[in-house]
Amino acid sequence: MSRIVPVAQRFFRKYPFITNSVVYGSLYVGAEYSQQYVSKRWKPLSEEPEPIDYATIGRYAVMGTTIYAPSLYVCIHL
Repeated sequence: MSRIVPVAQRFFRKYPFITNSVVYGSLYVGAEYSQQYVSKRWKPLSEEPEPIDYATIGRYAVMGTTIYAPSLYVCIHL
């Protein structure tokens, strides 16, 4: 475990663009999953819970890591 932290720190400092993309994509996917979980699973007992739409979450992952994160990175570092 003690070797992983310095390696990760070097990677994050050396490749800030990739780090930003992974972090932003994770936050984007986590927010969409949380929203779906709350809106589809927390129903009254009389209603059947709906399944989570993993295809949509996959689309959010692609958009969050390949489109939105790079554009935000460029805007911030201009």
